[in-house]
Parts: sequence; C-alpha cells; structure tokens
Amino acid sequence: MCFRLGIPEPDHKLLSLPYPYEMAPFLNCALCGTAATLIDSHLLPKALYRLIREGTWTNPNPVFVTKGHDVQTSSQLKRYLLCSSCEDLFSKNGESWVIARCFRGGSANKFLLRDSLRTVSPLKSDTTGDLVSTTGIPAIDVDKIVYFAASVFWRASVIDWPIHGKLVPQINLGDLQRELADYLLGRSGFPTSCNLLVFVAGDVRPPLGMHPPQCGDSGGFEECRFAILGIRFSELAQQIRTVV
Repeated sequence: MCFRLGIPEPDHKLLSLPYPYEMAPFLNCALCGTAATLIDSHLLPKALYRLIREGTWTNPNPVFVTKGHDVQTSSQLKRYLLCSSCEDLFSKNGESWVIARCFRGGSANKFLLRDSLRTVSPLKSDTTGDLVSTTGIPAIDVDKIVYFAASVFWRASVIDWPIHGKLVPQINLGDLQRELADYLLGRSGFPTSCNLLVFVAGDVRPPLGMHPPQCGDSGGFEECRFAILGIRFSELAQQIRTVV
C-alpha cells in the first residue's frame, strides 16, 4: 500500500508550501477558462486513494515515499483547478471507466482490464510480456483509456501539486499541453505529436501503489509516465522538449 513520489531531476526541487485556499475560490477554470467556483481537483483520482488503504492495519493510510523520507499519510495530491463541468468531462469520458477496471485488490484480486486482455491470444510474447491488440475486445474502450491518460498528463503540466507540505513540480509538455487541452475539450483529436503506450500488469496480485507523472529522456525521446493500480501509462514525444 504505497504512494510513491519519484524525485524529478535535481533542478526541480520539492518545495514546502501551505495549501493556498481555505475555501473554494471563484477563479477561471484551468481547462475551459470559464470563471467559476473551482472544484478541489485531484491529480490522480480520489477513488484510487481509497483502494490503496489497508483496512487490516492499525493505520490504514498508504505509505508516502520520497527520497529519504517515508511516512503514512492521508494527504492527497489535490488543489483547486477545474470547474464542475470540466471535472464531469474527466469523470464520464475516462476516469470512471478506468477506475472500475484497474486492479482493485480484495480477496478475488479483481482486475477487469487484465482479464479482458486475456480473452485473446497475444500478437507477440517474450520475456518482457505480451503484446495484445484490443481490436475485437468489446469490453475494452480504448477511447476511455486514452482520454483518462491525457487528462492526467495535462493536469500534471499546468501547475505544481501540493502534498504533505511539499510540492510536486509540474511537468513540461511544451506545445503538447495546449494540444491535450483542445483534445480534452473535444475541439480536436488526440495529438499526433506523441504516442501513448499502456502497460497492464500480468501479476496475480499487482502492487497496490501509484505514482504521479514524471518525465525524462528515453533513448532520444521525451518520455512522461505515471502509474495507477496495475496500469502504467507512458507518453512519448517525437523529440526532446527544450525547457526555456
């Protein structure tokens, strides 16, 4: 039961900062720009924090892991960011679907996405895993998976995220940030400037853990990745982005 916070590159420090608002502010929504009373938005869905709690422990809260510091905490990565309409877009277009099908633990080790993938023969298998086509698997809604991943990467790119007295710094997506926003608002298709890779754990019981988006060089490409219970999402840009 672990919430792991990967430490970014050395020039990106985790800074101490109090949570900025005691009450929901009336500001412009970060996605659509509409002035509204903002929702206390989560970087990683709120429901996931409930799933990684361990009810049999005296302290059921997950372990928050950073470099040189582990602590059990109920703190969550959240801040006022979106209006209620955009929060609803995120929920109905991907988040609710993915959460219902990620690894959910319990005595039955419920993991619907993995089980759906196992209904077809893999295109290729090797020591790294199986390559599976979702074509012909009606139980898998690829559009929902893509939308969910895009929403998390976009959220991570627009602002820093506070947790437990620290800040998780925003990731740099360059022009892709605006392209993802247009996609999330239904103004365009998924950006052609990047590729999305999805890795589903084949373990009988995957770890009950997750980590927020972080980026780095991956063989000459800029790769950003995050993980939730049993699923890892990786966004590969066509070239390394330059931070100005």
